[in-house]
Amino acid sequence: MAACDDAKVGPGKLVSVGWAGDICGDADHLTATYLPLGTINTKQLTSAAAVADGVNDQSGAYTDEDVVRLSMELTVSGFSTSVDTAQSTQNALVNYYHAEPVAGRQPTGWIKISGASLPRIYYIYVNCKGVDEGFNTDDNSTISFTFGVRGTGVDGKSPVQLVAAP
Repeated sequence: MAACDDAKVGPGKLVSVGWAGDICGDADHLTATYLPLGTINTKQLTSAAAVADGVNDQSGAYTDEDVVRLSMELTVSGFSTSVDTAQSTQNALVNYYHAEPVAGRQPTGWIKISGASLPRIYYIYVNCKGVDEGFNTDDNSTISFTFGVRGTGVDGKSPVQLVAAP
């Protein structure tokens, strides 16, 4: 029998998303308690760069763009749960999202993205930018959260921290 490499590309269901709200950018994100969003079936992490046009006499026929800022957005979607449990804390996040701006604060926190199929663990300081809920007559109720990266407010502490998976 051949000695094959059994390493697999893991499905997205092996990737978990947790949130630690009500903590600031200066908090120790490695020791924070992350609550699971749970019943999530789609996770999309998008990174983008804002660029400045650096075209000059030496650029020739090509554009010459310089990256000046990075942005990141995470959208997670799944099925809505009616009660918070150890597997899902969606309701707590919805309440936090609505309460913080009313109190004059931003709905910020750290997000942790990890899983057996990822070579790294993401820790991202974010603002919860949106909550979408769907209540279809003949289908499961759905929920979607959108998070955008936010500066930590601490010199030298990036809002995106990548740690090698164990």
